[in-house]
Amino acid sequence: MAVYWDEGLMQDEGRSPDVLAEGDSWFSYWIPGNGNLMDRFDRDVWKDRYTILCLAYPGDEAIKMVDGHSRWVLQETLRGYSTIRVLLFSGGGNDIAADNLLKLLRPDCSGATDYRACFRDGQPGRRLAEIEHAYRDLVAIRDLYRPEAVIVTHNYDYAVLGKRLLWMAWLDPYLRLAKVPKALREDVVAEFIDGFADMLAGLRGPGFEFVKTSGTLKNGDWANELHPNANGFRKIAGKFRKTLLRRLP
Repeated sequence: MAVYWDEGLMQDEGRSPDVLAEGDSWFSYWIPGNGNLMDRFDRDVWKDRYTILCLAYPGDEAIKMVDGHSRWVLQETLRGYSTIRVLLFSGGGNDIAADNLLKLLRPDCSGATDYRACFRDGQPGRRLAEIEHAYRDLVAIRDLYRPEAVIVTHNYDYAVLGKRLLWMAWLDPYLRLAKVPKALREDVVAEFIDGFADMLAGLRGPGFEFVKTSGTLKNGDWANELHPNANGFRKIAGKFRKTLLRRLP
């Protein structure tokens, strides 16, 4: 079938979604020739058999996806289509990147010899708890409006720090601002990725599938600090294959 970014166009073509996707740039990365996970799920995993409606946009945060207007759109879309069987969700990365990352770090970590000393008191546990609350909100929304749909999500991967998209970077510049020693920066990021994985694993259940994607990509599979390249997205999609085909053959 196809991935639709415009609900009106989908309706004009007489289709209803089998899959609803909400998320960030891992679902909506826009650089020509690179693609994103939606492309790979549609073409590589499901072989164009299903209709996917994607609400995702770059930069969105998990906490914001289940709040305000975004929450209303998600609720109404789930309510409006009895055909939805899978709810794909990609959220949490932007909640701990850029300015959000800086807020979690001490202002001057230059003297740290252990990465844990770079976090403000209570972090990153406090931020992960806020993200967990957003995921539990997501489950509650699904339970209320489309309880038969299964949520499928992931935990990103260990980024290559300093690899930019044009002038843009989301991790290393903020680690530098906090004066995190270079030798500790990867460990700071890994603490989030691993803690995020542990949190999502704790939510697993009959209607909640967590695909652990960390550890999948090599350095050459990244386009920049936050996004895999085309081959990287293919590898990540491959991690989802078994789960997605079990839920939607």
